[in-house]
Amino acid sequence: MTREELERRLDEAEKQNLGLLDEIKRLKEKLAELDKQEIPDFPEFDRGDIMYTLDPYFDVMEGNHGGGKGDKDFTGDDAQFYNYFHTADYAHELRIKCLMIAMMLHCKWYVDRDYVPDFTDLLEDKWFLFYDHVDGCFKVIIDCNCDNGSVCFSTEEAAQKCADWMNAHWEESTDE
Repeated sequence: MTREELERRLDEAEKQNLGLLDEIKRLKEKLAELDKQEIPDFPEFDRGDIMYTLDPYFDVMEGNHGGGKGDKDFTGDDAQFYNYFHTADYAHELRIKCLMIAMMLHCKWYVDRDYVPDFTDLLEDKWFLFYDHVDGCFKVIIDCNCDNGSVCFSTEEAAQKCADWMNAHWEESTDE
């Protein structure tokens, strides 16, 4: 390889390196920008924005926001306002999770209605259900002091009874 070829390749490598450094700098700036974003108290919609929520039958519903930016009076209920999303996918996820929790609470009423977990008692076993997406079914898991927002059961047997009931009824509940 001649000196000119080596110098040319070195020049090309330096230009490529500068391009990579610029790209790295740009990506770091974008990442820092994302880190600075705050979560608003309520979802922010502009007048005319499409939003998605659930109707009284837990079906995903599309609508337009008629108020100005930051208006929340179109719902009349602050807690309900968290049920409005920018995409139908998020509204559908809310639908699935609401149905799941409602069904678990229904089942808990019949198998373990009087149990109230004591999360300050580190020795008290608490049983939860979770949906295993790999196996496609509800399973039981134990924890002692973690309140994960799920429905708790006092015994493994009660939790398993609910898991069995959920597995028998879950698929038909999520059909669209």
